[in-house]
Amino acid sequence: MYPPPASACCSTGNLDGLESPTDVDAFCLRMNDRFGPIPHEGEELIQVVHLRRLGRYFGTERIILKNGRMRLYFVNNQDSPFYQSAAFGQILQFATTNIHRCKLDVVGGRNTLLLTSIPSVKAGVDILQQISEISGEL
Repeated sequence: MYPPPASACCSTGNLDGLESPTDVDAFCLRMNDRFGPIPHEGEELIQVVHLRRLGRYFGTERIILKNGRMRLYFVNNQDSPFYQSAAFGQILQFATTNIHRCKLDVVGGRNTLLLTSIPSVKAGVDILQQISEISGEL
């Protein structure tokens, strides 16, 4: 018997409705019970839930992960309280101490952060988790 494609495993449930790590764990258990071990591709799709959650924490409206690079597009309103928040302070601190790996930029009139050496969704989650652990008070 062949394992089902990763997309079949993950489309069976509603990944967008998963908010907490507990919800994700319960979803993974259900998929494992129904289909057996989740293949690598399925694990990567499940990591998108964590990436989106961290993206919301960092005030991103959009995240693009492509060709080993991840670009975060921040809220468009320059007067947003986000730009005075601890989360933005964490981003600034990371960007200033990791200039070889990231670049703050304006693309199409929007503030962005470009991170390099991000080969997978899991790597994107790991780096955002690392940034979230920085003490970044402004």
